[in-house]
Amino acid sequence: MAAVFLITGRGGSLEHGLGAHLSSQFGAVTGTSLSAEWLRQSHDDQIAAVMKCVAEAEAARAPLIANSYGAYLLLLALIGRPPIDTSVMLLSPVLGKTVVSGTYFRPPDARRFAAAIEGALPKPAWLEIYMGEQDSGYMPNVLEKLIEALRPDRHALFEGEGHKLSKELVGALVERLWKREARSAWQPCE
Repeated sequence: MAAVFLITGRGGSLEHGLGAHLSSQFGAVTGTSLSAEWLRQSHDDQIAAVMKCVAEAEAARAPLIANSYGAYLLLLALIGRPPIDTSVMLLSPVLGKTVVSGTYFRPPDARRFAAAIEGALPKPAWLEIYMGEQDSGYMPNVLEKLIEALRPDRHALFEGEGHKLSKELVGALVERLWKREARSAWQPCE
């Protein structure tokens, strides 16, 4: 059984980068790697795969961490469904259409995403959202709408951090989530 579920960013891997760090710190990591091959499937199939990962995390009562484009897909998957019954951490979520390095980027379902954050979205049992102030995809008005729509339990915009949050920062954030999970899983004897 996995200790942590991870939905990587584009080109991410469960075996390298954040996945390897989580595995070394917290044990078994499973989830979805957004490899080039995985991204070739249709957008609807991508959302279905993310929903499968969500269902598995809920069944295992394990925290779910989603990074970058994986966080965006998870947010899309939340639209129109009951709240997720597990803890979720979003790291550097893609916030819809933006200009990155002079190039216009509009991910699939950007209009649906923009419309959804105008209202309330179903909040997971516990939700944390973190982003770097220097992230090229950071749009203050969109992040503010996302925060209002989801009402996370914790959120922060980190000064001096870009899209790829530092390893030390992510390690500390995940460690805090892990400790919270351990406390909430403890049940007194009757």
